[in-house]
Amino acid sequence: MMEVTGTNELSEKLNSLSDYFTVLFFYVEDSAECNQMNDIITELQNDEKNKNAAVIKINASKNEEICKKYNVTDVPAFVFIGSKLMGGDVLDNLVGANVPLFSKKFEEHVEELQKFKDRLKNLINKAPVMLFMKGNRNAPRCGFSKQAIALLEDHKVDYETFDILDDFEVREGLKKFSNWPTYPQLYVKGELIGGLDILKELAENGELGEVLSSN
Repeated sequence: MMEVTGTNELSEKLNSLSDYFTVLFFYVEDSAECNQMNDIITELQNDEKNKNAAVIKINASKNEEICKKYNVTDVPAFVFIGSKLMGGDVLDNLVGANVPLFSKKFEEHVEELQKFKDRLKNLINKAPVMLFMKGNRNAPRCGFSKQAIALLEDHKVDYETFDILDDFEVREGLKKFSNWPTYPQLYVKGELIGGLDILKELAENGELGEVLSSN
């Protein structure tokens, strides 16, 4: 659990925690309800299954601008913010020291994020060579994807493809998960090799075959 003291610091923290499900915890000092929720949050964060969650404390009496931004008028208050992998939107909010409801919401959002991360990892590792592209190997739906397929075919490697146009969540989430903003994306044994420019460079240097055969 960490604390921020202004809008700029909050923005910096949220950016640094973009891979996490984040809770903004608005509190005031000397409040029995706020202290109770602080203890509950500490307990939840100490649980290994909640490793994908982060909590940012905000003193409501000293951060009026942040309270206004998130429509906080009473404490304790909680704003649940999704991981950038899943859009980074405000998912939900809660007001009051409702321990069972807070715990339920907290754990549900953490579980949802973990399932999504697991799904991305499973897709990346579905085959030793995986190409995430627009369309599929038989019907590429953009010129870049078609060129990537041609390079793989030239090297006579076994590979599978995933059509990112069929799944918005994967399309947007994988870009952030692997820190690679464009498609196609090639993975070998679960490791990102890169996009079309990287594949072309490796091919021109005579290294693509070696990279692909490492699987």
